[in-house]
Amino acid sequence: MTPAIQFAGKDHALQLFGVRLVGVTPGNGKKLLLSVVLLLLLFAVNRLLRAGASAILGEPSGPAHFWVKQFIRIATTILLVTGAVSIWFNDHGTARAGRSFRHGRTSDRIPSA
Repeated sequence: MTPAIQFAGKDHALQLFGVRLVGVTPGNGKKLLLSVVLLLLLFAVNRLLRAGASAILGEPSGPAHFWVKQFIRIATTILLVTGAVSIWFNDHGTARAGRSFRHGRTSDRIPSA
C-alpha cells in the first residue's frame, strides 16, 4: 500500500493519493517561505521607519511628514517587487525565450521550402 502523501518524481513533487500536484515542490516551498520572510521583514522596516519619521518630524499633519511617508512607502514597494522578482524568477532562459517569442524568433517554426 502506498502512502497517501509522498514526494515523487525527479523534481520531488508532492503527491496526494497518487495524484501529482503540479508546482508543489520543495523548491517552491522554499521560495514561498522566503517570500513570507521578505514580506514580514519589509513590513517591520516600514513600521520602524514611519515611527522614526514621526518621532523626528513631530507634527503628523505637515507636508514634510506626508512626503517622508510617501518616500518610505515607495521605497518599501520597490524593495518588495525587486525581492519577489528575484526570488521567483531566477531562470534567465525563460526571460530570453519570452523575448525571442515576442520578436518572432522562435525555434519551433516550420522551415519553408
